[in-house]
Amino acid sequence: MTGKLNLDPTVVAQARDLARRAGEPVTKLARTHTTVSVERAVLRLAGLDGADQDGMPWVNRLADAVRETTGLEHGVALPVWDAMLAGGYPDLRTLAVDAAAGLVKFRLPAGHEGDAAREAAFRSVNKGISRIDAQRAERDQMIAATSNPPMPWIYLIVATGDIYEDIPQAQAAAREGADVIAVIRSTGQSLLDYVPEGPTREGYAGTYATQENFRLMRAALDDVSRELGRYVRLTNYASGLCMPEIASLAGLERLDMMLNDCMYGIIFRDINPVRTFIDQRFSRQVHARAGHAFEINPELPDSFLLELAHAQLVRELFPDAPLKYMPPTKHMTGNVFAGYLLDAFFNLCGVMTDQSILLIGMMTEGIHTPFLSDRDLALENVRYVRRAAGRLGQEFRPAPDGFVAERARQVLGESVDLLRTIGSQGLLNAIAEGTFGVTKRPADGGRGLDGVVERDAGYYNPASEILEAAQ
Repeated sequence: MTGKLNLDPTVVAQARDLARRAGEPVTKLARTHTTVSVERAVLRLAGLDGADQDGMPWVNRLADAVRETTGLEHGVALPVWDAMLAGGYPDLRTLAVDAAAGLVKFRLPAGHEGDAAREAAFRSVNKGISRIDAQRAERDQMIAATSNPPMPWIYLIVATGDIYEDIPQAQAAAREGADVIAVIRSTGQSLLDYVPEGPTREGYAGTYATQENFRLMRAALDDVSRELGRYVRLTNYASGLCMPEIASLAGLERLDMMLNDCMYGIIFRDINPVRTFIDQRFSRQVHARAGHAFEINPELPDSFLLELAHAQLVRELFPDAPLKYMPPTKHMTGNVFAGYLLDAFFNLCGVMTDQSILLIGMMTEGIHTPFLSDRDLALENVRYVRRAAGRLGQEFRPAPDGFVAERARQVLGESVDLLRTIGSQGLLNAIAEGTFGVTKRPADGGRGLDGVVERDAGYYNPASEILEAAQ
């Protein structure tokens, strides 16, 4: 797609450079620290699953036992696989059970013993990474055997709290035209410092993200993909205190895309920024291996033109990104007719600006799990707009010095100014001062800070080694 906004390439290049500079200190921080969730993700990639009788996952029990003895400054891999070899344990589960009972003495192996532990850890974790690779290949095969739906993909939320109720609703949504099914998480799961085990049947305003729930929904969507002759994608959320673990589980069970927005957890869930940025770097490395909003008040004059300018600007700045465009949920007032008009305008804006994914608006979505009738009407709305105006983007050419182009250039210029400020004060300081979303989140506050660990010189993480070697 060629540019339509006459953006100054020098300004665009400046924005990209400033963004890179602003992110460099955070990237450095992530390379010199680890977290309890990153270390638990290593154990999950090595195949450790299940939970004790209290429902606490064995990865938590084992990582905690290591932290209480050797600490996590060197990572979980060396102490764990050294104990596996020294104790003759047949698998990680057996070791975790004994470790939770205080029957294992962990140490930091050196010399030949250290080399043996490192090699054993690498082999075990590499099996998990290989499974992610195999799932990615399976996706390609499924798409080849069915078909890839044309963009924009229709993105629809299904999350009743009960995975066994989600499945038939997701399949019905796919039959009605949905291309991407999002199973949003139960409210508050992002604050849990563990990932629940098994299928779940209770959840508030969402369904728990668990490996088994991932597996069940992926299998159900594979079935309906074969039935419909087009590949239906599955997405979930990798955010919160267990971001790296959920990302790893998603890769193992072939979720197709993940919402991995660290700022959401920082601003809205008061999760420590340092913990979140470290977790996100590892998570995005996993997503890459697996192939993985702004709302304008409709009462404003020219609100649709403003929306159009912003959408086109983002599309041109990130032409290769699979952008998800979201409807103005918080401006739904209960006026049914105005609500459907707003959603239709949103759908039209997405079509006109060649967005990749349209998260369709539903009347009752902002209140509770949407009524099925609302889903059907929402799908009908977006199908009509896509059918009636699907090629409108080819004809859309804003006037070079008109309202839309001028607004886009104004926003780009303001973004450069903001990036320059963030670069001078530091991203963590900017977050602490309320630059994003007004809410102030200091680097030494929030949930999960106690799970951040500075790496020692001998730190070893086989998962990071494998993932970074592929970059």
